Amino acid sequence: MKSEYFILEKLYNNCGIPVCVYDGEECLVHFPNKDEEAGLFQYDRMFLHEVCRVADAKQLPTIYVEEMKIFFGTYIDRKGYYHIWGPAALENLNQVQLTGYKHKHHILEKEYGILKSSHEILSNILTIAYFSYKGEAVEETEILLEWKDGEEKYAVGPADIEKLQLEKSEMNRIHNSIEYENKFVGIVESGDVDAMKKLMQVNSSDVEGIGVVAENALKQMEYLCVSSIMLVSRAAIRGGMNPEESHDLSDLYLRKLEKCKTVEELGMVGAKMQLDYTERVRAARERRKGNIYVERCKDYIGVHLRQHFQIQELAEDIGVNRSYLSRVFTEQEGMSIRDYIARERCRHAANMLCYTDYSISIIAEYFCFATQSHFGKQFKKIYGMTPNEYRKKKRYIESYKHIDR
Repeated sequence: MKSEYFILEKLYNNCGIPVCVYDGEECLVHFPNKDEEAGLFQYDRMFLHEVCRVADAKQLPTIYVEEMKIFFGTYIDRKGYYHIWGPAALENLNQVQLTGYKHKHHILEKEYGILKSSHEILSNILTIAYFSYKGEAVEETEILLEWKDGEEKYAVGPADIEKLQLEKSEMNRIHNSIEYENKFVGIVESGDVDAMKKLMQVNSSDVEGIGVVAENALKQMEYLCVSSIMLVSRAAIRGGMNPEESHDLSDLYLRKLEKCKTVEELGMVGAKMQLDYTERVRAARERRKGNIYVERCKDYIGVHLRQHFQIQELAEDIGVNRSYLSRVFTEQEGMSIRDYIARERCRHAANMLCYTDYSISIIAEYFCFATQSHFGKQFKKIYGMTPNEYRKKKRYIESYKHIDR
């Protein structure tokens, strides 16, 4: 068996992408682990069969894209066995992403990781392996991508365009006017809360120009809300809101939209989002009336909360003397830069304690605390309780009992 899969082992040694051979019932060989069953497919047999179905449907080797960043290679050899390469990722996954992936596939290996690679590298590997175990030559350009939910599902074809043009000509529907969009975005960007409240009071007849983007009212409202979140989040950043905070907030509102079951609920989330962003921009503008270097310092910290950095690096990045920055920061904020960094990291960590199931050790590492114990001490200093106590007390459980089932 070892000599039979000599080529696979050598290819694995060169590319680092895991590979297994599956006969439809059991895993015959797996690199890097030499056990009969190992890696992802040991824990998630349903996904193994899913990848096999892709190989069954294709005559040539295929790259199967499970998620935007994660992909596999698959083909059937001359014996009818499945050869499956992967997973590999287009970029390095952070600890939170990796933990989520492990949870999704029930992976129990503590040291499990996913190698960074590319579709091109895997295509080259597949051509060599396919020739060795199938006896047929194939060019890299013949190896196509197969998306998990079907590529055609996401593509816009000529028929879609013609249908839209027909609807527009028959119904005289046009997209929302540039004037209204500019007005709406301008209000957010300026942080004008009063103007936003007035705009939110207009009835639907004032915005009839919105085009049809879905075949039912619920989807129509959902798409409009998603577009609105994207526009507003970018406008808020231009208005002075911290980019990290703006992106995080948009993610949270998108998750809120996923939970909505009615047009009314979508409308409520959209309205809350618009006002929330506008108020945050106004607050950011008020803060920026202080020392410009202090505000740049806070922006830098917001972007680098999940990275290790030194205050000297921060000062150099914003172009100011470290001693001067430390002094004016303490005068304006009433705390040192280090204390502010610890507070912000603990504040974001507190959200993860409430809203996720990630372990305290992972959260501590994610926010660059030296140890879990160090995280615990800093957290208790700010919140008056340990992270575990905080999670038990503040645990957030979303309830939608008010929604008609």
